[in-house]
Amino acid sequence: MLTLLCCMENVKGIVLTPIVANMRCLMNRYVYLSVVVLVILLSFGALVLQQIRTHETENQNDVAVVYQKPSTGEVTIGGKFSLIDQNGHSKTDLDFRGRYMIVYFGYSYCPDICPMALNSITEALNLVGEKAKALQPIFITVDPERDTSWHLHQYLKNFYSTFVGLTGSYADIQDVIKRYHVYANKINPEDASDYLIDHSSIIYFMDPQGRYLTHCNHNSPPEEIVKIINSIVS
Repeated sequence: MLTLLCCMENVKGIVLTPIVANMRCLMNRYVYLSVVVLVILLSFGALVLQQIRTHETENQNDVAVVYQKPSTGEVTIGGKFSLIDQNGHSKTDLDFRGRYMIVYFGYSYCPDICPMALNSITEALNLVGEKAKALQPIFITVDPERDTSWHLHQYLKNFYSTFVGLTGSYADIQDVIKRYHVYANKINPEDASDYLIDHSSIIYFMDPQGRYLTHCNHNSPPEEIVKIINSIVS
């Protein structure tokens, strides 16, 4: 019996030693792989964070370029234009000197965003009373192909009575779009008559010399627009 036990101990020693060695090897591999995976995840996370920060910085820089008034006094938003109003008359930026301009870019076939912005402007002008006389609301189309003077005339009947609608040639509209840093792009352009336009939707406030003052978004409530008007018109 003693001999058998000794043999069993020897067998155990022979069998278990490789198992322990293999377990240690596997554990070492597991630790190594865990470290590698952790390093990869940390590196990937750092890369993603850097990309997010870079993107945010670029966006902030873009906003600063587009919307901040330059310290030199040079106009970065707005400028000269020569277009046609809803009555078929030529209008340039000089025709609006002496009045604060509220400028919005859109198109008459816009299903929701443009009417929302124009309604907010209309309500705000109704709320400011006599100050409205110092303001000129202007709607510039980004869709000159469909927005003729006649179309603008019919469309603007739904909004504030002094609204001026402006259209023109494709080149003239592109020029003023560039000056105001507006984005506009056709969706389904292959359809000649039934298409939408993806466009930036910002309400610009310009001083009586045509210089940029401030802006708000299309979904700003009338009360916010009233606050802006009260802050710029004495």
